[in-house]
Amino acid sequence: MPMIIVIGAILIAVLVAVPAAILLAGGSSDSDGRDATPTVIDQQRVTINIRDFKFDPSNVIVTVGSTVTWVNHDNAPHDATDDDDAWKTERLDQEGRGAVTFDEPGEYDYHCSIHPYMKATLSVAE
Repeated sequence: MPMIIVIGAILIAVLVAVPAAILLAGGSSDSDGRDATPTVIDQQRVTINIRDFKFDPSNVIVTVGSTVTWVNHDNAPHDATDDDDAWKTERLDQEGRGAVTFDEPGEYDYHCSIHPYMKATLSVAE
């Protein structure tokens, strides 16, 4: 078998196997980068980290009465702003923190008003 055919076959196998391995490992997200599978946090104090221009975790379920704190680990400023303007943190500079307490159940899609492509979802359950 000529060497070029062997190399071609290996390249095709790698190009098929690597994406399949990534999909099987998890890490699914929807089209705007939010985690497709929510992280359920059964605590009254919850921290969402902002790192690499992403909210982490980006899809969270908390219980009524929880206080959610966003911590900015980026050099750039960020905030967390409800898409319907029901709540907002202040501007968070590097290592800045902003908190909101959620006393009503509901689902909140939110974003960074400074970088609107940064999106996440927070669900508050009873």
